[in-house]
Amino acid sequence: MYVNIEQLALSGLAPSDLINLLAIRQRDEFFIKGIPEEDINIYLAIGYIEKLKNGNYRLTKKGNGFIIAVETPGLTDEISETQKILVNIYENRGKDIGVSVKEVESRLVWFMGNTNFKKDVVIDGVERYLDSSGEYTMSLCNLIWKPPSVAFSVHKNLKDSRLFDIIVKKYKFDPEEYFNEEKNKETRWLFAVSRLPDPPLKASSDILFTLDAKKDRERIKNIKTYLYNYLRKFK
Repeated sequence: MYVNIEQLALSGLAPSDLINLLAIRQRDEFFIKGIPEEDINIYLAIGYIEKLKNGNYRLTKKGNGFIIAVETPGLTDEISETQKILVNIYENRGKDIGVSVKEVESRLVWFMGNTNFKKDVVIDGVERYLDSSGEYTMSLCNLIWKPPSVAFSVHKNLKDSRLFDIIVKKYKFDPEEYFNEEKNKETRWLFAVSRLPDPPLKASSDILFTLDAKKDRERIKNIKTYLYNYLRKFK
């Protein structure tokens, strides 16, 4: 089983809590009996489990969602939010999302992780596609990434993403910077830093680059701007 450590840490729960919730999902009565009552009360309070009339416990929709997030490599709150909005947009327009909601999520994890495109940019790209596509449209799954062949599995490539094409044309990015599989160290570092959120203003100097949270925020902002301009250059 894969464990998304970042998601688990952000939840405020410990690895032992994840094990407890998995036991409840699997209805492992022997293991459930050993879960401390105080832990059960915490899971009830945050809405991850509910008590049935027969006295047993089961995961709620919220609890299942938490475990799915922890089990999915690279899944973040932003990607999860984006997936829900996109599925809602497609369904409200009576359009096919494709294989499954889980597959939409999986392709978004890959797409947003490899492009660094944020939620609003991705949503705008999907809406622009639907507004201009007419009656016949690609499924949401295939819009994000369409396998060049159904006969065999292939590695995902941005060249096979209609959504990527729509976004880079709107913002006039240089797509070759994304297609280059051998990106230099500087480009990889720019992408990694640009994904960082602003540090807490009261963060300990021990975890900061410049020893000052405000200066770190400004530096990250400058690096994001540099990357944005770098990708917009014309060849």
